[in-house]
Amino acid sequence: MLDEQRKAQKRKAVYRVSIPAELSETGKRQNRYFTTQREGNAFAAQLRTRRNAEGSSVFQISASEAQLLREAQHILEPYGLDVFGVIKELAPLLEQVNDVAEIRRLVRMGMEQEKRDSK
Repeated sequence: MLDEQRKAQKRKAVYRVSIPAELSETGKRQNRYFTTQREGNAFAAQLRTRRNAEGSSVFQISASEAQLLREAQHILEPYGLDVFGVIKELAPLLEQVNDVAEIRRLVRMGMEQEKRDSK
């Protein structure tokens, strides 16, 4: 056992795992090197699990929320906008409003005004 550990220490790290920027601790694309394929595969499996867990939690919405998104998209399409683009642009403003109920009220007011204007 001790002999195997010494061999592993002498061995060069030859197995590379490429880490995408969104999963990296630094926010930049990285490469991690491992001395054994088993270590590299285990690390890659952890990355896949974390990516899948994060990705699935982002888009879990109810049927009523999905309907609201479709309605909002329908309202924004004539202006060449999409819902996620608008949310991205409004994010700094929304972060300044602390109350979630107030954010909902503001968004609904805007959507109602757009509906009235489109009629």
